[in-house]
Amino acid sequence: MADQYAGTRRAVEAGRFYTGSPERLAAQVAEFLAAGACPHAPPARAILAPHAGYAYSGPTAGRAYARLDASPGGRVVLLAPSHQMAFAAVSTGAWAELATPLGNLAVDTAACAALLAEPLFVARNDTHAGEHAIGTQLPFLATLLPTTPVVPLVCGQLGDRAIGQAAERLARAFPEESTRWIVSSDFTHFGPDFDYVPFRDRVHERLEELDRTGIGRILARDGEGFAAFLAETGATICGAEPIRILLGVLRRLGVVGGELLGYTSSGRLTGNERHSVGYAAITFGQTAPAGPSALAAEEQTAALALARAAIAAELSRQAFRLPENLPPALRAEGACFVSLTTGGRLRGCIGELEADGPLAESIVRNARSAAFGDWRFPPLAAPELPAARIEISVLSPLRQIADPAEFVPGDHGILLEKGRRSAVFLPQVAPENGWDRETTLEQLCRKASLPADAWRRGAVFKVFTAQVFAEPESP
Repeated sequence: MADQYAGTRRAVEAGRFYTGSPERLAAQVAEFLAAGACPHAPPARAILAPHAGYAYSGPTAGRAYARLDASPGGRVVLLAPSHQMAFAAVSTGAWAELATPLGNLAVDTAACAALLAEPLFVARNDTHAGEHAIGTQLPFLATLLPTTPVVPLVCGQLGDRAIGQAAERLARAFPEESTRWIVSSDFTHFGPDFDYVPFRDRVHERLEELDRTGIGRILARDGEGFAAFLAETGATICGAEPIRILLGVLRRLGVVGGELLGYTSSGRLTGNERHSVGYAAITFGQTAPAGPSALAAEEQTAALALARAAIAAELSRQAFRLPENLPPALRAEGACFVSLTTGGRLRGCIGELEADGPLAESIVRNARSAAFGDWRFPPLAAPELPAARIEISVLSPLRQIADPAEFVPGDHGILLEKGRRSAVFLPQVAPENGWDRETTLEQLCRKASLPADAWRRGAVFKVFTAQVFAEPESP
């Protein structure tokens, strides 16, 4: 079936979304990439980049591409929405090459043809010919990965079931770590032209707040949460289907490390509050190692039951002893944080960063402290316990890093030490709040009662990972 792929897709975006001059385009793309460079950061296996005219979204796209793993070999799977054609499928197009002013890119025709074995995938050039969400990504790929073949996919209007099927098929087709994944998407389109005007004041700030809520779901790789956000807000994110497919692929392949590298909007750039589109640069890291210390499902259940029993015993003023039949993983050395929430709001969080005995003892000690010893909250009362939800974060050993650029929000928890002041965030804090690296470090400084920019000079950073698990919403 690969022989049906022939000819070259024209670079119809040249002169419209970016300059048609090869010399000026090469210089512009190089400038975008240089501005986004972060030498100490790990390369990304997947990115999300915007697709507007380069004058608006080029610098943001450059931040994402500057972090893309540019190792030779493998392939690139490029997922884009359909702006011009209505169809309920995923289209590979039927070309053998993709033209750019910086040179043509080869289509991985064999991989594309293999996808057509399932009815959800089709090969239609009409879905690709004028689709700028595909075309605007290609000069970046021609610069970074000129010899790497591309699987270009335009996603039509898909329901939940088709999105799940597409994610499953793509994860099966391309499990290799040498496959790079790119989603082309702008964020919320605001204004009468888009029939979306949910607010009329503080437009720039409120549009960013809205987008950062959705970005938080993406960083957490929470496909269902992102879909619920779209349904609740009606946010006009044009690449919603490709984003949801990518999140499904990442979950199936075990890819972690969601990080927001930058966000802006056309309205901020132009000062226009009647018409604005959000742009974000997001990356995802490498495959998570299968750590031997990770707690299995039954061990997590035992850990949560232990924490609840310790709190209940304290409330009833009864002595508490560790059960004799604890799983071995809870008897091994370990450190943890225990958090309590009620009604979705934090009710207490206490923990320790380094092991000082069995993990079970750390769980009991910190469960009691979270319930009764967090100075930010009054001690938990007995009537509150049934509705309280317990979350445990089991920590890896601390590791000092030489540069804060090595800190990967969402993957790492981080400890900042400067002089006599210190503060720590668990790994889940940054994605839950939609923070990028710089914002996380600024918030960490504020938590330590330091100036927001104190992290830039003289601070010591240590990072760790955590296995996080919690009781169901209604314990």
